[in-house]
Amino acid sequence: MRITIRGYAPIVIPEEYCVKEVGAFNGSTPYVAKVATRFRQPAYLHKKLPSKLLCLEEIKRSMLGAYLSFAEPLAGIGLTARLFDVGGKLYLNELDPSCRAVLEQNFHIPVTADDAFKTDLPPADAIFLDFNDFTLKRFETTEYGAVLARALNTAKKFVVLNNCSVFYLRYGQTSFDTYAKYVGKIEPTIEAYLKVEAEYFNKKFKGWYVIKAAYFRDTAFLLFSKQKKPFRAVKIEPTSIVSVGNSVFD
Repeated sequence: MRITIRGYAPIVIPEEYCVKEVGAFNGSTPYVAKVATRFRQPAYLHKKLPSKLLCLEEIKRSMLGAYLSFAEPLAGIGLTARLFDVGGKLYLNELDPSCRAVLEQNFHIPVTADDAFKTDLPPADAIFLDFNDFTLKRFETTEYGAVLARALNTAKKFVVLNNCSVFYLRYGQTSFDTYAKYVGKIEPTIEAYLKVEAEYFNKKFKGWYVIKAAYFRDTAFLLFSKQKKPFRAVKIEPTSIVSVGNSVFD
C-alpha cells in the first residue's frame, strides 16, 4: 500500500503488514493492519485524515524557517513526520514493531521503541505529541500533564499538541462546565474555549505561548512557541489531499 499526501513523498507499507483485520483489534495482527483498514474507509480517507493533515499544515506555516530538527515520540506510520520533515534531524519513536518497520523503510533512520510516557524526549527544535485522547481534564488528572511538561522542558522552539478537548464540546454546556472548572468561565463556542485554554496554558508554562490552534470537528492542534505572538484559531474544512495505491507502481 502506498499513501501519498499531496505535495509530499509517499509512505509505502509492505504488503505483509496490510493483511485483512478480522474482528476487533486484539494484537493478533500487526497494528499497521488496523491502520491500513482505515485507509479503505471513505469517511476516514476523504474527511477525517485530510482534516487532521490540513490542520498540521496550518500549524507548520507558523513554524517554517524556524526549525530544522523534529521529534515525534508517537510516530505511527510516519504521515505526520513526512509532513513536518524539512530535511534536518528526525527523531522518531514508536512502540509498535510493525509501525517501526514501516518508519525505518520509509525514512531510512533508526527508530526507537521507548515508552513515550516514561522516557526522556530528544532535544529537537520541534516536538509533536500526537495523543489520540488528550483533553484538558486528562492533562489535569492523568500522566498527560507530565508528558507535556517534559516536552516543553526539552523542545528548543516549538511543541505541537493534539488536543481532543473540542471533540467533547459537541455535547454542549455540560462539557463547557467541565472545562470551566480548570480555566474559568467560558463562552459556549469552540473558538472562545480555545482562546481561554491558550491563556491557561500560557500561565501554566512560563516562557511558552500557545500562538495558534488549527481545529476541526474532532480535535484541535495547538502550537506552543517560545516567541510570543497574538493567538489565532483557524477552523479547517476537509479537502481531498490523500491518495492510496496498492503498490509503488500504481
